[in-house]
Amino acid sequence: MNSQKRNLKGLLIHVGEYVDPSSIDEKKPADYTLKYAQFDEDGVVAKGRPHIDPEFKTFTYGDDPANRAKANLKKLGIGDYMFFMWTFIKRNSSEKLRYIPGYFKIKETRTVWEILNKSLGASEPYCNNDHVKLALSGIQEQKRFTIFVGDAAKSRLCRNPLRLDKAMIQKLHMRNSSGELIAPKIGHKKDKNGRLMTEIETINVFTRNPKIIDENQVLLILDEMKTIC
Repeated sequence: MNSQKRNLKGLLIHVGEYVDPSSIDEKKPADYTLKYAQFDEDGVVAKGRPHIDPEFKTFTYGDDPANRAKANLKKLGIGDYMFFMWTFIKRNSSEKLRYIPGYFKIKETRTVWEILNKSLGASEPYCNNDHVKLALSGIQEQKRFTIFVGDAAKSRLCRNPLRLDKAMIQKLHMRNSSGELIAPKIGHKKDKNGRLMTEIETINVFTRNPKIIDENQVLLILDEMKTIC
């Protein structure tokens, strides 16, 4: 029997961009508004419907691990963490900032197909997830999604969100897919037209798709969030 201790992992997930953006006052970070993207799932749901996912009432999140861009979702297991990132607009400014307002510690994963096949779609926590609701309404494409359920005792939507800026990325020793540190590139990276990219643009390049982080990085983020959650 293999009794080797499993290494803890985490995933940084950018929830999306917004027509009606989330906003924050850096002097009063607890006074933030969290907005969700408008739903347009494969053209089968009309735009304009808020896509509330993740939801922090019963801690569920739905996504499609079969999507190549989301392949890192397959690497998560029970006990791992999902950290959800939002792009905020600074109030009284057009500046964009990246924050982590909440996270899940995963206690369960099920496909939407399995949830419906076992007649669990009307039961909590699954009934609170948008992908399950859409599947119940007859949208077959939603059945391929996986629902990640957070441990309610160890998952949080924080009073104050955690800023993910150059300083935090440096603290986390975050690296790109080539193993290079990301922080030194912020303020120096240029786009294809030779324009110097902003901090948020550079961070977005390296975190656009779900990004795996190791145990030390998970513990560091949890420690940072301990005082603000």
